Amino acid sequence: MAYNYIVTAHKPSAVTTSLTANFTSPDDLNLLVAKNSQLEIYIVTPEGLQLFKDVSIYGRINVMKTFRPTESKTDLLFILTEKFHACVLEWTGSHKDGVIFTRFQGNVQDKTGRLAEAGMLGDIDPQCRIIGLHIYDCLFKIISIEDGLKGEPQAFTIRMEDLSVSVVDVQFLYHCERPTMAVLFQDTHGRHAKTYVIDVADKELHPGPWSQENLESEASLIVSIPDPFGGALIVGQESILYFRDSYVLPQTFPVIKEARIVCYNRISVDRYILGDEIGQLFMVLLTTSPAVGITDIKVQLLGVTSFPQSISYLDNGVVYVGSRVGDSQLIKLLPEDTASSRIEVLETYPNIGPIVDLAVVDVERQGQGQVVTCSGVLKDGSLRVIRNGIGIQEHVSIDLPGMKGVWPLRINDEVFDNNMVISFVGQTRILRLSGDEVEEVQFAGFISDRETLYSGNVSHDQLLQITDHSVRLISADGVSLLSEWRHPQSRNINVCSCNGVQVIIAIGRELFSLEVGAAGCLEQVASTELDCEIACIDACPLQSGRRSSESLNSGKASFCAVGLWTDISTRVLSLPDLSEVCRSSLGGEIIPRSALIIELDGSPYLILGLGDGTVTYFGLDAQSGTLHDRKQLTIGTQPVLLRKFSTRTGSSVFACTDRPTVIYASNKKVLFSNVNLKQVTFMCPLNAESYRDSLAFANNTCLIVGTIDDIQKLHIRTVPLRQSPKRIAYQESSQTLGLIASRLLSDPMAPSISSHGDGPSTSENSLQSGEESEVHSLLILDQHTFDTLASFQFPAAEWA
Repeated sequence: MAYNYIVTAHKPSAVTTSLTANFTSPDDLNLLVAKNSQLEIYIVTPEGLQLFKDVSIYGRINVMKTFRPTESKTDLLFILTEKFHACVLEWTGSHKDGVIFTRFQGNVQDKTGRLAEAGMLGDIDPQCRIIGLHIYDCLFKIISIEDGLKGEPQAFTIRMEDLSVSVVDVQFLYHCERPTMAVLFQDTHGRHAKTYVIDVADKELHPGPWSQENLESEASLIVSIPDPFGGALIVGQESILYFRDSYVLPQTFPVIKEARIVCYNRISVDRYILGDEIGQLFMVLLTTSPAVGITDIKVQLLGVTSFPQSISYLDNGVVYVGSRVGDSQLIKLLPEDTASSRIEVLETYPNIGPIVDLAVVDVERQGQGQVVTCSGVLKDGSLRVIRNGIGIQEHVSIDLPGMKGVWPLRINDEVFDNNMVISFVGQTRILRLSGDEVEEVQFAGFISDRETLYSGNVSHDQLLQITDHSVRLISADGVSLLSEWRHPQSRNINVCSCNGVQVIIAIGRELFSLEVGAAGCLEQVASTELDCEIACIDACPLQSGRRSSESLNSGKASFCAVGLWTDISTRVLSLPDLSEVCRSSLGGEIIPRSALIIELDGSPYLILGLGDGTVTYFGLDAQSGTLHDRKQLTIGTQPVLLRKFSTRTGSSVFACTDRPTVIYASNKKVLFSNVNLKQVTFMCPLNAESYRDSLAFANNTCLIVGTIDDIQKLHIRTVPLRQSPKRIAYQESSQTLGLIASRLLSDPMAPSISSHGDGPSTSENSLQSGEESEVHSLLILDQHTFDTLASFQFPAAEWA
């Protein structure tokens, strides 16, 4: 019997809606982003947006609003899903350890009614008395929340008096004695606006303070104006009208002519941002006076972004633009006296949707294909190359065959790594990093005719070099040898580990614990002999495993882990006395070649790399040192070397083997992601002045310095097209991709990739610029570079 295994490889990335709120704490400014069935909660920090929590919602989010009852210190979140399920969510508990609590939930579906053409619309009365939903034509679902959600909220349906209208937008008005909503609707005579007062007791609609017939035919949005002015703006394709009671202020703006506004957000009571369907952002400025209120309206073009689905103003001129058909963006609004565009893109959040077609391409012919998708629309159209793994952006490559190990050093520099120690069989070389220049140097304190097993900066501003013969403590300038430790019988060192304070040395079955002291002191504090030879060792300190404030300040580890040859086992030893705490048999006949104690996503682990490409990992009790929950995964075919490095999200592990892998944790689960490097024998973090927050990778032939992409299960590369991709096909024999794409001739912001192809267009379209004419093209792309090799533009009457 055949089984299908279905799993979500990539979470939703198209933004449905977004908003700002004080959700997790009264002092937190949160950005809440709805992506299909995912709710992402961000915290606005001085360093930028920080993802705080990712929540799965059992349904596609259609409406999301926030409100704050009088008794609540934080905002509550109302959500309506595509299947008519409504709920109110609240963050309870402390900022760090809190959880999302459902205040109430229910189904708002009616047994009869025709679904509204404009989709689900919803808003909440500014005084938190009712929630209004428009789901079916001519019907309004009202949910009473005036009692503060203490009991089961009452819900009822109100019918409009005219059953032939189609509602376009609904908004509640500020400063009203009873809940009052403004409705923009269309009938056979055009578009109109009316206000209605909702009588909750009688469950009826009464005429509101104002109404306006025969609005602009493309009027699309109502913008409710808060106190002290009140009223509302009706936004059309050429004009903006302000209404309050009997006062009407009409304004026409050439700058928004033919711009269909689809979303907005309030910056302040007199400033609003509008976004249209082609990505233009506008600033609406309201001129006010104490006597009259709003006296004038001005509109300014800010610039162009991705096609906006939602706009959320954060703080200090920073705006989040969520997109359904393009990449979402974090932008900053620049002062008026800047260049033509007042928009600076601070960060881009990739979106692979909407995917209309895809092709699977095995570029390296190793059985691991990558998916090329047709994503986006018009100027946001692109090809997305998606493959399993994490990308490494290479900065520099140096030919150095035969490397055994690489370590960074800071010599006479407190901030940046300015030297690299490179170990070979029987020798050691030191490279100085000076800007983009690399030169070999020598320091008197370092031995160059021995293979180095470890080197680095240690406590008390000193340097350490461990060779196969001795442990050398060196002065900060690298010139003087301060202290040296050797085995009493001058036996060679097999493996070692150093955490900056403690040095653990393994020689055969013997294990030695040394500590680095001030003034060139290198002291042996303990030794023991195990019953088998030691194959690997690690003594990385854990923050959660500190036994005292003294060990926390000194950076000492409480435990060390060793892997043994003969009995194929691992043991956890207590430091500094090296007494055994726990042991576990690994089974099989493959010895452990690397060990690493690390804390991933707040949980301690012991990870072992075996000689056949297998990774075995245990949960580690940070207080007792015991092991639990053993798991195993094969990532390659050659021995695995485990190296620790740090990212913005915390610590991770780089597994060096023939199929390099990054090991990390998310939601207390250990995850593995491939890296786009073919083979890595050694890795070390490198923070040089010219290569900040980088990693150095060594293989059999060269040394590579690069940066790692954000850690994720999939690596996504974007190939901008700036037109709408429709269909794609792959031809392996010619190593090319065939792509059908379309563009609008009237769109000046979307230059076509087909116009840059080597192959000339075989048909010219004589349509004048400005006409809404869609032109289709066939493009032939190289499978490696995605350059256009040839292009053919179809005649105006032909669609591909």
